[in-house]
Amino acid sequence: MEPIVRLCPEAAATADAMGRLPLHHAASIYLGKPEVLGLLLSAHPAAAATAVPKTKQLPLHLAAASWDSAPGLEALIAAYPEATAARDARGRLPLHCAAGSASGRRLTPVRVLLRADPATAAAAVVGSGSGKHEGWLPLHFAAAAGRAAEDEDYTATA
Repeated sequence: MEPIVRLCPEAAATADAMGRLPLHHAASIYLGKPEVLGLLLSAHPAAAATAVPKTKQLPLHLAAASWDSAPGLEALIAAYPEATAARDARGRLPLHCAAGSASGRRLTPVRVLLRADPATAAAAVVGSGSGKHEGWLPLHFAAAAGRAAEDEDYTATA
């Protein structure tokens, strides 16, 4: 990827037909590789603050639901700290996405997000549209995702 970004840095600012930038794709699939994020963020720093038009998800929302990498999540938070409190089109914060992820016992995203913005632990979903998750806290998402009782308390390691 580095040769492409070096020869055509403006590509990092080019959205696809769905309005997703290369950073959105990396946030969804690159498993939090900080070097990939660093390359894309250096070419287009504003990408960290750019939401997908339809879903209103920032790269941090996508990464929180997909990764188990503290360095990758921390890189996205450092690039746009306000992302921890940004709501997607369903009224969710990145912490809601992480807590409700179907990825089993991945607690790294929850820990990283709580360290970055502890107040989000008490933030409820608002403006969800469908009302399905209206009022849910991150703990509701974690419980619904089937987090085992023996999992560490989310706030104990935050």
